[in-house]
Amino acid sequence: MEFLKLPMLQLPPNLRKLLDKNGGLYSFHKFQEDKIVAKCNLCPNKVIKCSITVSSNLLSHYKTVHPHQYKAWMDKKQQTIMTRNQLLVTTKRKYFTDPKPNKIEEETISHKNLVIPITKFLISTSSPMSILQDATFLDLVKCLNPTAILPKESLIKTKIETLRHSLVSELKDTFAQLDFLCVTADSSETSTSTQLVKITAHWLSSSDLTKRDSAVLAVRRFNKHQGRHEILGLISSTLFHEYGLDKDKIVCIMTGSNWLKCGENLSYGYQGQDQGHGDIDTDIQHKIHPPHLQFVSDTLTRIAEEEPTKISDPVFHSAFTKFSTLCTLASSKPFLDNPKIFFPPHQISDWTSKFDAIAALLSTKADSLPEICHAFNLPNFTPEEIASLSRYSSILSHLHSTITNFHSSETYFGDVFPEILRLHVKLTDIPNDPLATRIISALQTKFGPLFEFSPKSEFFIVASIAHPFFKTRWIPSHRMDQCKQIFYKVALEMGDKNLEYSQPRIHDEIVSKKAKRFGFDEDAHNLKNPVELECLKYYEEKRTDFHILDEYPLIRRIFRKYNTPLTSNPEESRSFNRFNDDDDALFEAIAMLKINFSDTINDLDYSAQCNIKLEPIS
Repeated sequence: MEFLKLPMLQLPPNLRKLLDKNGGLYSFHKFQEDKIVAKCNLCPNKVIKCSITVSSNLLSHYKTVHPHQYKAWMDKKQQTIMTRNQLLVTTKRKYFTDPKPNKIEEETISHKNLVIPITKFLISTSSPMSILQDATFLDLVKCLNPTAILPKESLIKTKIETLRHSLVSELKDTFAQLDFLCVTADSSETSTSTQLVKITAHWLSSSDLTKRDSAVLAVRRFNKHQGRHEILGLISSTLFHEYGLDKDKIVCIMTGSNWLKCGENLSYGYQGQDQGHGDIDTDIQHKIHPPHLQFVSDTLTRIAEEEPTKISDPVFHSAFTKFSTLCTLASSKPFLDNPKIFFPPHQISDWTSKFDAIAALLSTKADSLPEICHAFNLPNFTPEEIASLSRYSSILSHLHSTITNFHSSETYFGDVFPEILRLHVKLTDIPNDPLATRIISALQTKFGPLFEFSPKSEFFIVASIAHPFFKTRWIPSHRMDQCKQIFYKVALEMGDKNLEYSQPRIHDEIVSKKAKRFGFDEDAHNLKNPVELECLKYYEEKRTDFHILDEYPLIRRIFRKYNTPLTSNPEESRSFNRFNDDDDALFEAIAMLKINFSDTINDLDYSAQCNIKLEPIS
């Protein structure tokens, strides 16, 4: 009887194999109502009926009448299942002792081992889990191996969660060995309705003060309508609950310009001065939050952006309008046919790039600028406008230099106070200029505690004195005693009886007798404790490299604490906009693993097993 193809396509896989012409046990005979009638291939006169969903009748006949053929069939079926669950990977292995072509060997890899490559792909490419269901991704896998079977998503999620918990456990061990670290909190928009908040720890290497390490502690998505209290809760939960950090170990929490309100709450919480904020528990805040500091580079950038716009000079504003238009047109027309009138495109993404673009404009040859403006259908810059831009560039170059310095990896927090004083001196040397006057006024407002040497400046003072390059030589003479007293107070508080302080070369009693003999002031030599001695000896040290701190263990410890904070925000340019469909826990785990291991020489150990109890990521 003719083989009916259409009904066969509707049969279950097991039944189709039993009725297959090539190697099947039965031949299809006919349909009878909702039953299938099949003939045994070994005894053709035997006709057996079975349901279209159950093949047990067909197998029972072979098991009873043809046991050897039944066993061979079952063995073949089992072998097929095993083959399907394995990937045949052909690898070339070169034997260096044999100059002949490479020997080809085959090895089998269980489909479960696809968990690690796929997990690595998701993390390294910052891809959401939904990509595993994308048709092009599935086609790629099938093209590489048609028999490949992707692991279940639950296995991938478990692996990512395991890696995340393993990372947290490793970071806990690292933090347990540290004396000091600072925490940065920054946010960036991932869409029109959500923002990404990242909490990062930074610390100086205990063996090499020129090296700084960092690790992302948490990455969270927040709805933009959520208040700053949820973000404060994230900081508290991350630092003190998940990582179990001691408040005294955290030198400070640093935020950028987009965290001003949260920063105020952090400061209030730490100082216990929350007035008029009844919705914040000041007692709890006081217990859990370390001091709050803002990135100095962000503050200076805001001054550079905002103060020039307050100048009431029509020529100045006209020059900037033409400049902005020129940059926009040059970006849309990246090249012109005539190289003589070429103006390079400038992407104005921040104030620094804007300043660089103005410098490029001013460096253009005078006879080329009119042709450039004509090529873009712009009115030419007048001499007054060029002079206005030149004055802007000259004055703001001091701010640009300071901001660039604060973004350098070789800059420490101890650079801040001397650098701000230097910047102030440079600007005050500019006579009778309204722009310089506005910037000086803004500096005095934003950094008032530094210029006044108020108690709020003590952190900056200690950081600068502990820096071996600066010591006390940056301090104005009338503030010298005050700053030394502040530093000495901190040295006494941080002094450890277990530290081996530098000892005087001459015994105190000998110094005292000799002072009386010559009529010298005895108090100047009557050193009462090793802390004072180490401080005075350090002040007189002529060397300025970091290696000298090896001879001053207490000063070294002070340096490590007060120079742990950063001078600028180490911004991440990661994009996680494609994670709309993934749940928050999975997204946060992938983002945290991606950022921590993308820019380091240490690769993520994907074979790591979680040695702690797995709990839902929160």
